[in-house]
Amino acid sequence: MLRHQLATDSATLTSLAPEWARLLAGSRHDLVMRGPVWLLSWWRVFGALNGRRARVVSFWRGSELVGVFPLLSRPAFGLTRIELLGTGEQERDEVCSEHLGPVVAPGEEQAVARAFVALLERDALGPWHQLDLQALSGEDAMAALLCEALRGVGRVSFDVVGSAPFARLPATWGDYLSSLPSSRRQRVRRILGAFERWTGGNHAFEIATDPSMLERGLDILERLHAERWREVGRSGAFASPLFRAFHRRVAPLLLEQGALELAWLVVRGRPVTALYNLICNGRVRFYQSGRALQIPAGVSVGVATHLYAMQRAIVAHRPEYDFLGGLGRYKLELSHGVRPLLRLTVTRRSAVTDLQRTADLLWRAARFWHHETTSGARAPPPPMAVASA
Repeated sequence: MLRHQLATDSATLTSLAPEWARLLAGSRHDLVMRGPVWLLSWWRVFGALNGRRARVVSFWRGSELVGVFPLLSRPAFGLTRIELLGTGEQERDEVCSEHLGPVVAPGEEQAVARAFVALLERDALGPWHQLDLQALSGEDAMAALLCEALRGVGRVSFDVVGSAPFARLPATWGDYLSSLPSSRRQRVRRILGAFERWTGGNHAFEIATDPSMLERGLDILERLHAERWREVGRSGAFASPLFRAFHRRVAPLLLEQGALELAWLVVRGRPVTALYNLICNGRVRFYQSGRALQIPAGVSVGVATHLYAMQRAIVAHRPEYDFLGGLGRYKLELSHGVRPLLRLTVTRRSAVTDLQRTADLLWRAARFWHHETTSGARAPPPPMAVASA
């Protein structure tokens, strides 16, 4: 029999963090974005906004922690919504946490899923209208278990909302190149060749290894990221004070844990690109980047930087380079596969939620009408959802 505890304040969350971290390390999905360093840093920046209230549920078998659901509740469009920590920000502030989900000890998935659903049914997390779990990992069996267990609670929707390309990293760089189709292999060689001809060998791949280098690296990343987005008339993610505050808070903690690879590529003394990578369970996950303007045509400094980071990961015997969400051309060309990102929502039946659903359908119809009249489209895109009535 499992017992549960509900953490609703910063002190209780802080006290849970060490056990939470140990559970994560022993789980099947040991990902930085599911851990207390990332999510509690997020909470300290975003938790006081928009009526959010912490609802972090821990499950215990005797004295052993076997599950953590890092949740919050907040008002949204007249409803009370339960969401995962790390999600639900305003678009301009989005941290874009991915591969999320509950942290569960191996073998405890069924028991924890059933216990969680029982809590929801009796409003043990407080009254709610909608459960909205975004950016779930498509490889985590808990997503499907929860989907099935929640069908008796309300109207369930289970959607594929994104894709995350990844590259498997073998023992040597030559083996990696051989694993690519010939056209992509030749493109990698052309990119590196063009870059090295431009630099004449006068380049260096620098890594933040201490707090002072981290500070310098973050400054470089923010500047180059802003440069990159100014090129297309946008301000970039670091223009958000909340986004910037989160990363200035979490990056030193990640570096201390060995979970951050902040790197920049310097050409003739000038930083031209920067990468912000997370190290999760020995794997590299690309999170953010920036690049300089005024680079010669035909020189792909951004892709070259990823290739150097992948070479470094191979030397460190890291088995994978994950590009996280988004299907940019360069990501697909360097990758071997794609993982789905999922969204699971459960809406309780009530007059309020029926009204909200009607409003949502009207909004979708208006969007489709606008698309039809402005682009000449003939039919709506096929639905992605697996839904229950």
